[in-house]
Amino acid sequence: PNPASPPVRGAERGGLGVFLRQGAEGEAVIESLAPGSPAEQAGLQPGDVVKTANGTAVKDPSGLVALLGELPP
Repeated sequence: PNPASPPVRGAERGGLGVFLRQGAEGEAVIESLAPGSPAEQAGLQPGDVVKTANGTAVKDPSGLVALLGELPP
């Protein structure tokens, strides 16, 4: 957790609705999407590789999860 940020309570946490897997080179790959999720509405598709999020480079699935966990909903 970032000590400069207040803890995020479950009701305040956002969600994109993506399920990730690690690709052959360690990258974050979208495995599937929750129906009607913000990710699906944005046009993301299974097999897409996430390279950046919110202007920050993403190297692997855990890095993406950590990055998104620091953002407001």
